[in-house]
Amino acid sequence: MKTSGVPEEARRQWRADRALRPPMRSPGRPEPSWAVQRQFWRLIATGITSAEAALKVGVSVPVGARWFRHAGGMPPISLAEPTGRYL
Repeated sequence: MKTSGVPEEARRQWRADRALRPPMRSPGRPEPSWAVQRQFWRLIATGITSAEAALKVGVSVPVGARWFRHAGGMPPISLAEPTGRYL
């Protein structure tokens, strides 16, 4: 940014505004598909740990732990394959 022609007062205000602005959040990675989550919960139902289930479906261990924790240990989605118009 060229600031040679901008008065010092304006530059000081820009710095102050930037200091008060919260950092921009990264949107992160897109959520894995429902099919992946469904497979994760099927594996949990067989009795394996969330870490093992996460690795088997191809997501990281923290993601599997977060799914398990946020759902309270119960699958938030139906484990049956979608049929009809929901296919």
